[in-house]
Amino acid sequence: PQTFPTIAGVNLSNWQSSDPTIVSIENNQLKANKVGTTTLTATASTAAGGTATLTVNVEVTPMWITYGSRSNER
Repeated sequence: PQTFPTIAGVNLSNWQSSDPTIVSIENNQLKANKVGTTTLTATASTAAGGTATLTVNVEVTPMWITYGSRSNER
């Protein structure tokens, strides 16, 4: 899982994913579930009382993982 993006001086809350089958939000972390593209939104607020909506586009791509070692092959 990945942590949420941050912006200095801005409180980001109420995170939502437009497609939780691609990226879900669990225990205040982002979890990539499958390859695809989705949009994350959050409510942004400042100590001065300003508010806005933050939108982040996310693309999940495949990652290849190799297990074991080839050092024993002949």
